[in-house]
Amino acid sequence: MLIMASNMTGFIQEHIELIKPLILSKVSGDDAEDIIQDTRISLWQAASQYRGEAKFSTLAHTIARRRVADYFRGKYRERKRVRKLIENTDEKNPILQSDIHWLSPAEIEVFMALGRGLTNCEIAKTLNKSSHTIRGQLKKIYQKLGCRNRMKLAILANQIYYRSKDES
Repeated sequence: MLIMASNMTGFIQEHIELIKPLILSKVSGDDAEDIIQDTRISLWQAASQYRGEAKFSTLAHTIARRRVADYFRGKYRERKRVRKLIENTDEKNPILQSDIHWLSPAEIEVFMALGRGLTNCEIAKTLNKSSHTIRGQLKKIYQKLGCRNRMKLAILANQIYYRSKDES
């Protein structure tokens, strides 16, 4: 069953509306919109070769699930890469050598956002969290890394952030 080009836009939009809840249940914010857009593009590409052997909705759900899995795989790899960078930090920052393992993945995201020079409000908006949550996570990071002020923590985070950019 070939889909006529004139009907393709509506046909694909119908299926996007069906899979949006699946994507939004796993991912939020701009990341969800990116995944939805990637899925839309993949559906356009798949529609031109669709022959009707299976339901198009099955194809749409499969593509969406793969995009969500790719997203989480990328986040996992990024966290793993950041942890490795932190572990390989020079001896000048012994705080990071010993205590970084106690940071949760969410705290590492906040730590790296701090390294980009973002304010608490900007970090909250970027990570789709409340500024209250960010303050709480920063407080835990201060305790875990033994930093007494934001400047020292920001300098450590900044060094790691730019080192990770250089190795990318």
